[in-house]
Amino acid sequence: MKKFLSFVTAIVIIAVAVSHKTEILEAVDKTFGAETVINWDEIPLEQSSFGSAYKNHYSKLNNNQKKAYNHILDEIFNAEYEFPDMIQVPLMTGEELTAVVEAVNYDNPTVMCIGRDNTIITSDDLCYLKPNYTMSPPQQRVMLNTLDSVCNSILSHIDTDADDFEKELFIHDYIVNNCTYDSAVALSSSTPYSCLVDGLSACEGYSKAAKLLLEKAGLECYTVSGQATSTDGKTEGHMWNIVNIDGAYYHLDVTWDDPTNQSGKETVSHLFMNLSDEDIGIDHFDYEKFFACDSGEANYFIKNDCLFGKLNSKALSRLKKLMALKNNSHLEIRFKSSSYYSQAFDYLITDGKIYKLTDSANKIYNTQLNTRSVSYIENKERNCIDFYFD
Repeated sequence: MKKFLSFVTAIVIIAVAVSHKTEILEAVDKTFGAETVINWDEIPLEQSSFGSAYKNHYSKLNNNQKKAYNHILDEIFNAEYEFPDMIQVPLMTGEELTAVVEAVNYDNPTVMCIGRDNTIITSDDLCYLKPNYTMSPPQQRVMLNTLDSVCNSILSHIDTDADDFEKELFIHDYIVNNCTYDSAVALSSSTPYSCLVDGLSACEGYSKAAKLLLEKAGLECYTVSGQATSTDGKTEGHMWNIVNIDGAYYHLDVTWDDPTNQSGKETVSHLFMNLSDEDIGIDHFDYEKFFACDSGEANYFIKNDCLFGKLNSKALSRLKKLMALKNNSHLEIRFKSSSYYSQAFDYLITDGKIYKLTDSANKIYNTQLNTRSVSYIENKERNCIDFYFD
């Protein structure tokens, strides 16, 4: 199971037990070097220009939380040599501020400086966040410059006339091919830097890298955190994406498309590329539904004509064409129902008809498919069979 690293594991609440505001200010100033108290009623509710253009977690916050979110981003990205030791926020509970810091992190892949354990100082109408920074502003700028250069290099390989799906497919495949899953519970494994620069990352890093690249490519993309149950029945926290392809929203789980198969083959899967709410709900749940994902038009199997119903003569002709197009490489096919899947599995695998099909495809399309050794991996839960003609 590919683990999701929770960003904020704890908010420590310190209550300053002083009755008068001036005394509170003196206590806070003496301990943390705070400056002028902000009158939050006078602060306009304008989304910060720093960070991501698409901030779905921000949209779910109340007005005071949004003001805190914007102020935290502004303070972080305006810092030159040192981050502010303490950041003023509107008065709120530890739970509310935890949601703010999580939203800042989940929405903005380029925020890599805030650790998991942070402190809130509160008394009467005063409230401050004391972040647990993991680096200095110069260190973060160096990392962001490197990350930006890597992203630009990756995206330079996308054709200028590529459509939304083609851009997404290239980015999806690049991440899977160039990053290795890291199960270590470490904050350093949960950033786009760890995924795209170090090539070693947990699912949080995968999803943030996907969001960063997809946004740079001009696509609307968000991160989603929830629970997921793997094929071995283990349920854990997980993070994936929601992406807008040609005006419709889909679930995208790049991490789960980066498997080590039972056969030992490490291949790019597209099983979790552009799923509906219903499809993702087979094994992903307890996530906040920001958008309705109810379209199937950009699903990988539909887009590539790899979704099958009954294997009649017409479907078998289509399958042979797909096999020839792959020409000795990995072919993924999916079936519309478990009954269609079972019938196809019996025909292709149990009865061994896949060999007859490869031979026929070679004769029709003049290809060199291996007719003596065809391996496969099945996914019963999602009615999918992966074939390897090698």
